[in-house]
Amino acid sequence: MFRLLLIDDSPDDRVLIRRELSQEFPHLEIEEITEAKSLSQALSAGNFDLVITDYQLRWNDGLTVLQEIKSRYPDCPVIMFTDSGSQEVAVEAMKAGLDDYLIKSPKHYVRLSNAVRLAWQRRESQRKAERLQMRLQALLNRLNVGVFRSTLQGQLLEGNASFLRLLGVSSLEEARTLDLQALLRLPEGELQQGNSEHEIHFCRADGRLIWLCLNQSLNTTEGEPILEGLIEDITERKLVQEELKRAKDELENRVIERTQELRQINAQLLKEMQEREQVQQRVHESEERYRHLVELSPDAIIINSGGQFVFINSVAVKLFGATSPSDLIGKPILDRVHPDYRQIVQEQIRQILEQGKPVELMEQKFLSFDGTVIDVEVAAAPFIYQQQPAVQVVVRDIRTRKKAEEELRKMLEKERELSELKSRIITTISHEYRTPLTIILTSAEFLEKYSHKITEERRLLHLKRIQTSSKHLADLVSDVLFMGQAEADRLKFNPIVLNLEVFCREVLEEIRFSIDNQAVIIFVVKGNCTQACLDEKQLRQILINLLSNAIKYSPKGGTIQFNLECQENVAVFRIQDEGIGIPTEDVSQLFESFHRASNVETIPGTGLGLAIVKKCVDSHQGKITVNSVVDGGTTFTVTLPLKPPVSHFDLRSSR
Repeated sequence: MFRLLLIDDSPDDRVLIRRELSQEFPHLEIEEITEAKSLSQALSAGNFDLVITDYQLRWNDGLTVLQEIKSRYPDCPVIMFTDSGSQEVAVEAMKAGLDDYLIKSPKHYVRLSNAVRLAWQRRESQRKAERLQMRLQALLNRLNVGVFRSTLQGQLLEGNASFLRLLGVSSLEEARTLDLQALLRLPEGELQQGNSEHEIHFCRADGRLIWLCLNQSLNTTEGEPILEGLIEDITERKLVQEELKRAKDELENRVIERTQELRQINAQLLKEMQEREQVQQRVHESEERYRHLVELSPDAIIINSGGQFVFINSVAVKLFGATSPSDLIGKPILDRVHPDYRQIVQEQIRQILEQGKPVELMEQKFLSFDGTVIDVEVAAAPFIYQQQPAVQVVVRDIRTRKKAEEELRKMLEKERELSELKSRIITTISHEYRTPLTIILTSAEFLEKYSHKITEERRLLHLKRIQTSSKHLADLVSDVLFMGQAEADRLKFNPIVLNLEVFCREVLEEIRFSIDNQAVIIFVVKGNCTQACLDEKQLRQILINLLSNAIKYSPKGGTIQFNLECQENVAVFRIQDEGIGIPTEDVSQLFESFHRASNVETIPGTGLGLAIVKKCVDSHQGKITVNSVVDGGTTFTVTLPLKPPVSHFDLRSSR
C-alpha cells in the first residue's frame, strides 16, 4: 500500500483518476488537493509517496507546484496528467525533475496506472539503491578507510567520515581549507593508467604528520573525468616496520574478506530480486488460473478481505443484480446480508480468520440491489488474497429449491387435510347415519308386521318418519359430496340471472313445507332485486343452511327475521333468530368443517352447514359476518356482488 497526492481542481477528472487507480491498486490511499492551502498543509505533513498533478490549476500552474515539491522532496516521483500543457511545458517539467508526462484522454487514462506503477517501481529501486549505498558507506566507515572524489583540477567533491577523521577535520568545507595537493593530484605520467597507489606524508589540520597509503583511480562521470581515491593511515607501519607489515597483511585480508562480503551481499540481493520476480510471476499465473476456474463455476464465488468484497465472479454479479463487479468491489459484504443473519455472518468470519477452520454448508439469506431476499446455501473457508488474510465464500442460489420445497409442503399439507377430512367424513357418516337408518328400519319392520292391525293415521305417521329420515340421509350425502368437491377445488361456479325476491320466496316455501310451523319466518325485501347474476345452486345452499340452522336452534314457535336488500352493486341477505346463540370462543372456528358450537348439547347436526355456506360465499367472492349473543339469538349477514367477476362469468340461462 502506498499514498498518493492528487492535485487537480476538476471534480470529474479526480473521480476518473481515482476510479482508474483504485481498480489497479485496491489498497491505494489518495489525498485530493483542490486549493493552495490544502497543498501547503499536505507538503508540510509529507505523508505521501507519489504525486499526480494537473498543469492548469485555478490557483497555480503545474510547473510551480512541481518545483515546490521537488525543492522539499527531490526524490518523490511526480507525474503530470493534463490536457492544457504543451511540448515546451513537458520539456521544462522534465528539466525540473518530472518523472512522466501524460495527456488527459480516454486512452491515456489506461496508461495512467502503468505510469504510476513504473514511477513507484523506480522510486522503490532508488530507495533500495540508497539503502545499499548506505550499507556500503557504513561498511567502509567500519573499515576506517577514507574515500574521496575530486576533479582533476584539485577541487574536493566528496569525502566520507573516515576521510574527514584522517584529515583531522569535521566537514568538507574545513577539509577544503587544507593543502590537499598530495591527495588530489595524479603523479605525472599516470593520468591514463587507471589505478595508482602511493605512500605520502601528510600534515593533518592539527599539525600532526601522518603516513597515508593513497589509492587513486581515474573514472568518467557524465562525461567528466573524476579522480576517486582511498586513503589509509599507515603511520604505525612506518614507525614499526614489522608491526606495519603484519597490520598491512591483516588489512589486506580484511579488505579481501569485506570485498567478498560485498560480493556475496550483491549476489544475495540479485538472487532475492530474481526469486521475488519468479514468485510474483507464479502468483500472477496462479491468480489467472484461479480466476478462470471460478468464472466457470455455476455457484457465486466471493472473496472477503477486511469485511469488503475484493473479488467476485460473474455468477455473483448476477446473483446480487449488479451491473458489473465494480458495483460490489470495495463495498462492505454485510450490506448484502439480510439483517437477520448479519450477526451470524460476522461471527463466522471472525472464527474462520482466528481459527482457520472452514464453515460447512448452511442456509442464509442475502439481499440483491433491488431489495429482493435471496435464499442461499453458503460455505466458507480461510484464504490468502494478495498476501492478505481473507475468506473465500461459495454461495449457491436455492430459491428454486426452496420454492419446490414450499410447494411440496403445501401439497403434503393439503393431502393431510384431505386425509383428515376423509376420516372425519367417515366418522360423521357412521354417527349421523345410525339414527335415521334405525328409524327407517324400525318403522319399516313395524309396518311390515302390524300394518293390518293399526289405524291409517298411525300408518301415515310411520311413513312420514321413513320419508323424513330418508330426506335427512339424502341431505347428509349431498352435504358430504359438496364439501368433498369444495375441498378438492372442484366446486363449479355457474351464475345465471335471478330475480332474488322470487327465488327467496321459493326457498321459503320449501322451508315452511318441511318445518310444520315450528317457527314464524318474516321475509322483508328492500330495493330492486330482479337482475342479480348468481349461482342458483350455491345460493340455495347458503339460504337453506342458514334458515335451517335458525329454525333448529330457535325455540318452537319463535320468530325468524329474513331480510333481503339490493343495493347498487351488492345483495345483502340478513337472517336473524331468537335461538341459543353462539359462545364467543366458538366464533373463530364457526366455518370449519365438522365444527359445532359447545352449547348445542343434544341438538342433532353434522357441523357441515356453515362450512358449506362459507365455501359458497367465497365462490361468489362475497363475505359473511356473524353477530351472536348466548341465549339472545344470532344474526348472519351475507353480502354478495350482484354481478360476478369477469373470470367467473358464465351466463347459462335466466329465471
